[in-house]
Order: sequence, then C-alpha cells, then structure tokens
Amino acid sequence: MVRPMTPQRKGAWKAGLAIAVIGGGLLWHILACTESPMAFSPDSKQLAFVAMDPWSARDDNVAIAGTHVYRLMVLTEGKELTVVEETSACMLSAPAFSPDGRSFAYIRIPLFKDAGSQLLAEDDLKKREQLVKQAGEWEAAPGKPDEKGNATAPVPATYLPPPPSAATQGEMKATPAEAVEDVALPPAENARGAVLGLTPQAPLNAVLVVRDAKTRQVTSATEFGMPVGEPKGEAFLLNYGIIRPQFDAEGKWIYFWANNVVLAICPSDHKERIMAVPASLMSLSPDGKTLATVQEGAVGFLRTDGESALYRKWKQDNLSLSGIAWANKQTLALLWYNKAKKDDKEVATPMLDLLRSDGSAPKSMAIEALADVASEGGELAISPNGDYMVLATTKEAFFLKANGKLLGRRPFAEGEILCQPTFTPDSKQVAFKDVTGKETARVTAIVFFTPEGKEVSRADVPASKPLEKKPAEK
Repeated sequence: MVRPMTPQRKGAWKAGLAIAVIGGGLLWHILACTESPMAFSPDSKQLAFVAMDPWSARDDNVAIAGTHVYRLMVLTEGKELTVVEETSACMLSAPAFSPDGRSFAYIRIPLFKDAGSQLLAEDDLKKREQLVKQAGEWEAAPGKPDEKGNATAPVPATYLPPPPSAATQGEMKATPAEAVEDVALPPAENARGAVLGLTPQAPLNAVLVVRDAKTRQVTSATEFGMPVGEPKGEAFLLNYGIIRPQFDAEGKWIYFWANNVVLAICPSDHKERIMAVPASLMSLSPDGKTLATVQEGAVGFLRTDGESALYRKWKQDNLSLSGIAWANKQTLALLWYNKAKKDDKEVATPMLDLLRSDGSAPKSMAIEALADVASEGGELAISPNGDYMVLATTKEAFFLKANGKLLGRRPFAEGEILCQPTFTPDSKQVAFKDVTGKETARVTAIVFFTPEGKEVSRADVPASKPLEKKPAEK
C-alpha cells in the first residue's frame, strides 16, 4: 500500500495528473468519455439523463455559452419524456437520485461568455505550464519522517490567479457554501494547495442543484468553487463531461470528481469537503459507504464516514475513463487491455482487475470471449445483482455473464453509437443512449435491452430548439 501524495522523486509532479486518453477527436471517444452518465431512480421507473445538442467531433466552441444546448430530461416508465431544464448558458452534469428516490441532483457548470474571455484563461494556462515544468524538475530533499513513517518534503510554489469577474464568467447566483472542511485521507493539505494552484484560473462558481423527484421543483442550490481545467474544446469536455454526482448511504452528502479533485457537498447546510487530491477518477460503492479513487499509481478506498483510508498500488496507463464499475459493495472492477502476440499477430484481450476495499489481494480476469474482438477502451457496466456486465466499444456492445461468458452482441449501424450502458436497479434491463450522426450527432433515443442483449423497447428523444443566450434557471 502507498501514500501517493508524498513527493519522493524527481519528476513526481507532472501536468498529466488525469489518466491519458487516446482518441484524436473521434466522436465515439468524446461520447464515451464525456456524454453524461444516466441514472435510474431506486424503483427503476424514472431515468434521468443530460444530453448536449449538437455533438461535434471537433468543436472548439464547446466551452462558450450559446453554442450548444444542454437538456436535463427524465424518462418515466420508458415512455413519457419530460425536459426538466434546458440551457445554453452552462453545462449540466449527469444527474443522481437519492437513495430514497425522493430527489435528484446535478451540477450547473458556467460556460465562458465569449471567445475573448476564454483567451484570458488560456493566458493563465501558459503561466501554469511554466510552473509545471519547474515542478517536474524539482527533486524533494529527504525530510523528517511523519508519525506513520512516510518521508516528507516541501511542495513546489503555486500560482493562483485572481477570481474570475462577471465579464469572463456567466452570472450564477445561489446559496454560497458556509464552510469548507478538509477531510482528505491521508492528509493532503499541501498537495491540495499545489494542485488547485496549478489550474488556469480561480475556481468557477458552479452550482449543485437538488430537485424534488415528483414535482421536479428546485429544493436546494449550493454554490461552490469548481476546480478548472483547460478551457477549450475536447479538453473541456473531458474535464467536466464525466462529472457524476453520487449520494452517500444516508442521502446527506453528494460526492463527485472535478479536474483532479474529489469533492463532497451537503445540500442541507451547504458545507463542502475536500476528499482526495489529485485523483483521476472516482466512484462511490453501491451502499454509499466507500469512495474509490484512482490516483497516481494507486487505487484508494476512502470510507465516507472518515474513519479509514486504504491505498493499493495499481497502475494501468490505458484504463478507460468509463472503465470503472463496482462488481459489488466491496469489489471495484477496472477495465484495461492486455496485448500479446498470437500467430504473429497482436491480440488485445479485455481484462478486469478486481480490487477489494478490505485490502485483500486483487484478482485479474481475462474476458477471453472478446480477445481481439473488442477494441481498446470502452464503457463498462455491471448489473447491481452482480450477475451481468456490458462492454460498449466503438462498433458494438457486448452482453456478458459476470464470469465473462458472452451472451449476446449488438453491432452498431452506420452512423450509430450506443453509449452509456446503465442497468436498472432491479438488474432486469440495461439502457443505452442512441446517438445518430457522424461528424455532427445528437441523442435520438433511449434504447432498452435485456441483460442477454435483446432489444425490448426504445423511446425517441426529439431534437432541441435553438436557444437565445440566457442565464441558467434560478
């Protein structure tokens, strides 16, 4: 086990704290990594999701307000579609239902007003790059061991620009956070300052919104500082499109990842916690009690009650941003590919590394049925009962038993992408977004399958209407 936040070697601090992704602007790659995940209500009757319209494989204006329409929608019993919120002033994150099903939450992330304000952030990026270069050349001097025997060392200097003004950011008014509590395990106060300092500008004034699941009315809105990544094109989507809020077991705290920082917010009293930094990914266990984080060379398991944290060494550079899922409340599954030569040909076999939150030895399972069939990357979904899993790739979706046995496959039609596989809480069906188009596309339907891969129903998603520039709903 390791404490990944202790700098001990030259080059430990790098700009690429997040997992590297390969896609070169491919539409599927952007959709698979950034199209906001869907969420079912606990009774499986409501499916909440966000879609951006239109999608483009190469779009540098995605961070600018007024260029795209974001719609938060709820599909009831697979038939009735309701648009809950529609805006072009901010990005809307994936939604999440509370454990009792009475409410759902999502995040409004303000967009830049125009290209000029975006360039201001790019100027700050240059300053950050200089500091990152200095940090990469910095070598920690041996320090006095802390109480747990870990070497200590100072962190490099940081740069934190002044807060953005209304001229550079859309106006977002909400109830401000009253207190910030740092409960990072292990303590990461110095590292937190370094990572937050190496951002292109001060945090954005994002808003965590909670709505009543029955009336759809806003019941809480908490403003907080969203850590900022690169403000343009695909990088912006990769930083914020994968944000997925999740409730804890009591429905009190909401956890989410944002640009290398794992945050938690309590909507009832507007308190905020810093849980982990830096972190490339985050996923909350099905029982809401364990927070899994992928950090530099390790996977961390943090108890949400703050009682303990366990880190296990783990490093796979080609982990998919959508290749993390809980097999059960104690076991985390991580998808990667093992490349090997077979008959003078390179074969890529999907692999699942299964890590338990109690620290026991991890297991690795090869999905032999998909050797040299599934392309690298992909989206992993595991049914809540642990019996089934789905792997969606660039060209088709595979339906499997938990032991890797192939049950069915669904090749995609030309110009079609089935993304974001999401199981119902009762594990009886799995839903996909059906995205149609090549260079420019949009979500045209929600499609439901059995765990074996048989299509059972679909619900059409009409195109959005062009919006005038306006602030998000108060």
